[in-house]
Amino acid sequence: MSTAKDILLEVAALHHAYGTGRATLNGVSFSLARGETLCVIGPSGSGKSTLVRCINALEPIKGGRIVFQGQHVTGSERQAKAMRRRIGMVFQSFELFTHLTAVENVALAPINVLGVEKTAAFRQALSLLDRVDLKDKFDRFPDELSGGQQQRVAIARALAMEPALMLFDEPTSALDPETVREVLDVIASLKRTGMTSIVVTHEMEFARSVADRIIFMDAGEIVEEGRPHDFFSAPRSNRARRFLNFQNS
Repeated sequence: MSTAKDILLEVAALHHAYGTGRATLNGVSFSLARGETLCVIGPSGSGKSTLVRCINALEPIKGGRIVFQGQHVTGSERQAKAMRRRIGMVFQSFELFTHLTAVENVALAPINVLGVEKTAAFRQALSLLDRVDLKDKFDRFPDELSGGQQQRVAIARALAMEPALMLFDEPTSALDPETVREVLDVIASLKRTGMTSIVVTHEMEFARSVADRIIFMDAGEIVEEGRPHDFFSAPRSNRARRFLNFQNS
């Protein structure tokens, strides 16, 4: 059982809505221990992406609280910028700068945000590209890389800030089936190094094999939460059973 000292992130009674419309998050609560990999699954429109965007202060919350590394996230822009230095985020689209090479994309934030000396930043960037098996592509521009390679550069770029938490928002959804595995393998390798991660994914076998815990969401709520074996072999809720039956059909 995790102690309070082990908890990296706490989300409590989180609410979010776009404008005056239907709630996209309705009282979401969970905690995340250091070194844990949490996979968030569920149907499209269930609030999964909104959840990780709220955690990274990319969306304002309407109620509840987020506590990261013991600090309440208030939503101020100054605090949001400081927090994003400690949280890496990888999006569905790769969000790379098209006019920069792979190594330049990875080195940019450490130089401009952290004030790392240029030579050291490029040395670190090459090491991170090697970590995602792309060191030989260091001088390639994004349009010279496959989708899977671009996403791996995006992961290396997020790691360059030495984050305490990594957020992955459906990182394989824009990829060809042939390149999905290479990205999932990189995420799995991060788990082995002890990285704390939240992964929003539609890849059920990946979630089954990598997650320490599964959260299943529907209509802005957490319907079910548990260990992968328990969730996939004997889901407790009718909604989760329908979802898994559809995935397996």
